[in-house]
Amino acid sequence: MSDDHRFAAHLAEDLSPEDFRHVLGLLRDDLVKLTGHLEAAAAAGDEAVFRKVAHGIAGSASTAGPYELEQAARSAMTRPSDGPPLIAMAADIRHMVDAVLVRIEDTLREDGADA
Repeated sequence: MSDDHRFAAHLAEDLSPEDFRHVLGLLRDDLVKLTGHLEAAAAAGDEAVFRKVAHGIAGSASTAGPYELEQAARSAMTRPSDGPPLIAMAADIRHMVDAVLVRIEDTLREDGADA
């Protein structure tokens, strides 16, 4: 991701090391859960749920600074009816989430925490 250099930087500055690890763990768990819900909504063709879950992903992404993921989720929230298929958008978001999850794990390891 192009904004990796600032991933969670503001969190690391503002939180104690223990709280920083805790927030990253929560972020990881939220992204895993929400992405599963997004994919299920896309598979079911449920646009209302898809939009709500995309909103949750955008909020979670804004916590640590993965700007590209946040923007993709915001685009999914406002997707026009004739926009890209939900399945395609969910797959793109999954790819971005997977990259963020790797970054979270790397950050936790670098911080000396058990991931």
